Amino acid sequence: MKKLFVVVMAIFWAIGASAWAAQSKDSKISKDFNIESKVDSKADFTLDSKTSANLDSKANAKVDSKDFITLASNDSKALKTDSKVAKNKGTMVVLDPASIEILYMIGAEDSILAIPDMKNIEPVEKTSKLEKVGTFTNPNLEKIVGLKPKIVVITSYSVGLKDSLERYGIKTIMLPVNSLKSIHDNILKLGELTGKSENAKKVAADFNAKVEQIKADPIGKSGVFIYSGTPLMVFGGDTLPSDVLETIGIKNIAKDVVGEKPILNTEYLIGKNPDIIFYGLRVKDKDELLKANAAFKHLKAIKNGNVYHLELHALLRGSPSIIDQVLQIKEDLRKKIK
Repeated sequence: MKKLFVVVMAIFWAIGASAWAAQSKDSKISKDFNIESKVDSKADFTLDSKTSANLDSKANAKVDSKDFITLASNDSKALKTDSKVAKNKGTMVVLDPASIEILYMIGAEDSILAIPDMKNIEPVEKTSKLEKVGTFTNPNLEKIVGLKPKIVVITSYSVGLKDSLERYGIKTIMLPVNSLKSIHDNILKLGELTGKSENAKKVAADFNAKVEQIKADPIGKSGVFIYSGTPLMVFGGDTLPSDVLETIGIKNIAKDVVGEKPILNTEYLIGKNPDIIFYGLRVKDKDELLKANAAFKHLKAIKNGNVYHLELHALLRGSPSIIDQVLQIKEDLRKKIK
């Protein structure tokens, strides 16, 4: 009996020692790794050890989920929450080129603290002098956090920054663009956010007037906007390029196809037989399209020479400035369509 008691006590002692060791180890791990060096594996944004140490207290601050605001619809409550902050000078890092251009248009450029290193953001003579925080597709988290912004306007390319910035108590806002109407709405939202509502209303009204002018005399043709020849990728209905086509009176044959840039088969394209073909970015010229698929030569657009290149970089930006380009596209088509 005595031996049994000794064995049982030995077992209890071993279990207790193991638990104590595990707890001590966990405590040490928690202490040594108070902040992760790699803050977002999805976006691969990293901080060096010095920066991590300096920002340790902010990293542990409690961040409310409401700090990430996607202003895809009229969210007046979210705007009112942050408008007092954004009205101050140098409070926003703006990673979205379209939002940068809008802020200048409505006279709210003083709220900009820094932007991505990117060419041709209007007005170039002014934006070229602003502080840069990495590139459009690869923003520098360390620089952004070091500038201590109150709000960061992100894009779909930098959405991976959201969680990282929230760890430091920095709010993020995203203004999606998939139509001309969404550009109009974003003008008003940024106006309310920065205390420039009256200016924004004027800019939005001017933009909307031009949209209505373009809609007034539709082209009345069918068309498709090809993004890539191999594979055959086009812009679907819920995209800005598609809305541009519809606005000038060209029915997008891929409007009802699921996806922003769906892959079409040749039979679908030939069956729809569009009057006009537009291309850009990953397609250099008409010959490249024919090389990708010889069957394209039977399309009306190819036979009649109604194949046109459009500068997509400007169209995809989603800035109010594209409306003049859209107007020019329509005027050119009137002269060229056969």
